[in-house]
Amino acid sequence: MIVYQTKHKTVSGISAEKVISLSKDNWSKLPTWFKKQFQENKIMIGGSVVQVECRDRCLRDAKGTDMIFIDDKNKLSVMNEKEFLEVYEDPFANK
Repeated sequence: MIVYQTKHKTVSGISAEKVISLSKDNWSKLPTWFKKQFQENKIMIGGSVVQVECRDRCLRDAKGTDMIFIDDKNKLSVMNEKEFLEVYEDPFANK
């Protein structure tokens, strides 16, 4: 039997609720990668939902604490916060 492990990778992310808030109150505070994807029509922002075109070219809804993130290949994804924090960690968070 061969044992495999995941490759270390870094992603940039933001919660859907933060996107909704900043899109209404302070657009300039949104991350540059997010605004670029928005300009390329890969992200659409509604009243309480953010739609994201993911790597499989399907639209995924992100709401509340769902995390919207982009990997090193510029592919967007959506994952609920709990699952996201099981896979990724904030290297600057207090442990």
